[in-house]
Amino acid sequence: MDLSSFIVAPLGAMILSDLGADVIKVEPLSGEGARPLPFLILGGNRGKRNLALNLKSPAAKGVISRLLGSCDVVVHNMRDGIAERLGIDYETARNLRPDVIYVHVTGYGASGPDKHKPGFDPLFQSMSGTTARQGGSAERPVFLRTPVCDDTNAMLLAAGVLMALHHRDQTGQGQKLDLSLLNTAVLVNSDDFMRFRGKEDRPLADNGLYGLSAIKRLYKADDGWIFLDCNQARGPGKLRKFLGESWLSNEVTFDEANKMHPWNDELCWILAEEFERRPAEDWERQLAAEGVPCCRVANNNDEGFYLHPQALHLGMIDENTHPDYSNLRQAGVQVLFSETPSADRLPAANLGQHSIEILQELGFSELEISDMPGAGCIGVS
Repeated sequence: MDLSSFIVAPLGAMILSDLGADVIKVEPLSGEGARPLPFLILGGNRGKRNLALNLKSPAAKGVISRLLGSCDVVVHNMRDGIAERLGIDYETARNLRPDVIYVHVTGYGASGPDKHKPGFDPLFQSMSGTTARQGGSAERPVFLRTPVCDDTNAMLLAAGVLMALHHRDQTGQGQKLDLSLLNTAVLVNSDDFMRFRGKEDRPLADNGLYGLSAIKRLYKADDGWIFLDCNQARGPGKLRKFLGESWLSNEVTFDEANKMHPWNDELCWILAEEFERRPAEDWERQLAAEGVPCCRVANNNDEGFYLHPQALHLGMIDENTHPDYSNLRQAGVQVLFSETPSADRLPAANLGQHSIEILQELGFSELEISDMPGAGCIGVS
């Protein structure tokens, strides 16, 4: 049972759905907080059945009790105290199903002085130093449009549930899982989030935010951009061999080409002039053939993913028919198993699309169900 909203917990439950779980999304009659943003609903709720339910309605208590008694896993991201008031807290769930796996995702954690504070991904990017270290100088933080804390937490949620289910299979014990965006922000920065004597700060990009060194940065091509990523010592040698000796003296070592403080500006200028001579697609094809890590910067995700031959070959694209959205495509199931076929999932459901179906499965009679919409208990689409 997924009682969550927005990105972090719904996406985690969707990953479990992609792996074969039967997920029931329970939303208020007006829809969860992300309903006005279709891209969030479509992107985080594929494969779930939808029950529109007024949790504050007296008639809803019987529905919730049957759901809590029948679901292996309960997921929500409400602030501390709300689940208790609605009768969907861990103790209530455990009384109805002792072996339940109960997942609570919060911003700042389920206890402590900040437990009641509202929290969204950008706040934890900012607290953890992510925004500060993405900028081109210590005075200019940069917000990441990709919700790295939400997305990482979603994967942790799915992994945690699978581990808890494995533990239950072995012991018969259910348990509660607490996850927070504050904790996830630390994990996202795991290469930098440590302290020891002599530790240097994570290097900053240049002021133009092109990259980290002359051989790990964006370059303008004749008709677009490329990203050059020579992370290993043999990379510049392969690049030199392809371009010819004239572009770079043999005296420039990998460490000199890759230095960050300060950059090798002269090398940047030389490479910038060279890369502007040809189209980005030519550079990607020819340098990749030489073993030089490089790719053309896609203008949009159609170029970079939906029309990309590699993504098409791997079957990474999920195409579905939706009554409200034409030509609906999104990233498909990301884990490929050799012996287990991928789950065939429908797109995110409309609000209340499966309300009647779910109530019938829970054992409610036709007469009981027919009274619920008028009583303000359920919504049906």
